[in-house]
Amino acid sequence: MLSQNSNFSASTRKNRTLVIGLDGATFDILKPVLQAGRMPNLQRLMDAGVSGPLASVLPTNSAAAWCSFATGKLPSRHGIFEFRQRVQGSLHQKTIVNATYLRDESLWRILTRHERRIGVVGVPLTYPPASLNGFMVTGLLTPKNAPVFTYPENLSPELRAMHGGEYIFDVEWANYQGRQEALIQDLDRLSQVNLDTTLHLARSRDWDLLITVFVSPDRLQHCFWPYMDPTFPHYDAESARRFYPLAQAHFGYLDQCIGRLLDELADAQTTVMVMSDHGFQGVYQQMNLDDWLAGEGLLKYRAARQTTLKAIKKVVRPLYRRLRIANITGRVKGLSQAADIDWGKSRAYCTWDQQQGISINLQGRDPLGVVSPGAEYEQLLSEIEARLRAARHPQTGQPLFVDVIRGKDYYKDPIETFTPDLIVLPGSYLRVAAPRQRRMYDSTGWATGDHAVNGIFVAHGPHIRSGAAITANLIDLAPTILHTLDLPIPQDMDGQVLGDVFEPEWAQAHPPVPESREAAGDYLAQDEQLSTEDEQTLIERLEGLGYL
Repeated sequence: MLSQNSNFSASTRKNRTLVIGLDGATFDILKPVLQAGRMPNLQRLMDAGVSGPLASVLPTNSAAAWCSFATGKLPSRHGIFEFRQRVQGSLHQKTIVNATYLRDESLWRILTRHERRIGVVGVPLTYPPASLNGFMVTGLLTPKNAPVFTYPENLSPELRAMHGGEYIFDVEWANYQGRQEALIQDLDRLSQVNLDTTLHLARSRDWDLLITVFVSPDRLQHCFWPYMDPTFPHYDAESARRFYPLAQAHFGYLDQCIGRLLDELADAQTTVMVMSDHGFQGVYQQMNLDDWLAGEGLLKYRAARQTTLKAIKKVVRPLYRRLRIANITGRVKGLSQAADIDWGKSRAYCTWDQQQGISINLQGRDPLGVVSPGAEYEQLLSEIEARLRAARHPQTGQPLFVDVIRGKDYYKDPIETFTPDLIVLPGSYLRVAAPRQRRMYDSTGWATGDHAVNGIFVAHGPHIRSGAAITANLIDLAPTILHTLDLPIPQDMDGQVLGDVFEPEWAQAHPPVPESREAAGDYLAQDEQLSTEDEQTLIERLEGLGYL
């Protein structure tokens, strides 16, 4: 399975780690595919190494999760919670985030600081590319026509030429309704581009750590759930006979990609990890949490604007798209749900686009805060938490939320503007959606899959236990990766080295070495704004990916 005939010398092969990301992968979907024998390479890694569920961060958003993977820290520490971020001091204006918004060290910066070689291909939220000791090809949130999407810069025209003049970063699954075969074909092509790019760069350049991410599992599971999960209430047996084989074939193709990477890049001295940033679950209904807050008397809409908002959007949004004016839902005052709120009469609101967090409209923190800090804040927080826990679905009578978590209990050193006071985990088959739906409860339509907490983790290599089942957290991967490379672990990481991954005798003889914050030095985010045109293209892509 692992090649013994590497092109690299023995010195360059020492302590190398290969990380293969499968965005959104979940064992709920992979286990039947593995049992059918369609993923033999992944199965062999699992049999010879360790495997188990990998708990993501909250919110279960790819932007937050991949940045937590890269830093070993919670979103409140690295500063990115979702794809759009509210502009400081504004209630309605939002901007698309990018790699310059990351407020702490990434793995590639740490390796560069230690003069180790790093290769990064397709990791979301890495645009604009960073200067590093190695190579980088950016991933999700790279503008379609970005002239430079690599480090070094001269790789960009080389990769475009290699792939027929255009480099493909993603496939917008939401635009493929009724074209399932075409979606699979384009996901195959997307994966092929990622594989060929990774092999081309990794075979011709030295590296100590190589990270490559295939995003297709996420895109597929967002809309193929009724064909893949027989327990799903909206399972479509007739369509499943037609489309589930296509899904199985695509996962089989991804396994072939894993096999190629193992055969051509890994040997007995290489630690291999396969992981996902979050898991997945079936959904068929979404709710607007701001509307729920309004029904509870906690949020007040400006009634005169509420009746005209949808009509205005229908006319103005297409016009703004044609004129390439960016972020109509965030920058044009009055066309976002946030701008439609009467803030002087609202005590709580949803913090993010994907409404998994609730914030108190707090004096001194929010621009138009009405709730006093201290006793009033604490009393309202307890009241809303109790109401959320007691809330039931009006049709099924089932709890709307399986858990409600206080932000201060989950996050560390919160960036107060973007950290919610309460986090909700929705109940079965329900998503808390972006505020673009027609009513409080609405069908998800073509979007029958949504992010869940538990992803996947598989590891194999020197000193890795064999055939063991473990559980892990996403934030533990960065320190564990550094430990496989004999590098010190920054003391301020939230994650810990996964000691259960390693053989006990080796782990006891090789304890993690801590690194002080002073040794790492200061890291300052740049917060570089994208151009108007680039931001508009990314808004359209996020809409095509079901995130806006």
